[in-house]
Amino acid sequence: MSVSKTERGGSSPSSSANNYKGENMSTKILKFEASWCGPCKALSATLDTLNIEIPIEKIDVDSNDSMSQEYQIRGVPTLILMKDGKEVNRLIGAKTADQIREFLKSAA
Repeated sequence: MSVSKTERGGSSPSSSANNYKGENMSTKILKFEASWCGPCKALSATLDTLNIEIPIEKIDVDSNDSMSQEYQIRGVPTLILMKDGKEVNRLIGAKTADQIREFLKSAA
């Protein structure tokens, strides 16, 4: 599988959301989640079955409050599709593989 995953727990302000908006990254997915969240685990399992070419950055909302506030996260799981440092799409809650594929179409 070509999914690139990284995890971001607690971080200093200099490595928080500002990097996502300031860096010239082509496309990535920010996945806001929590260890206690059942729907987050279900979404992770669904994502694992898909052959997603876009890097996925996992952000624990309990450890990274600043990014959760910056991106106005109101519920988990939340996927945010970023293109060239800007949000182009958002998906909230555990979703089916078809719903995720539809969400990813905005990356094209």
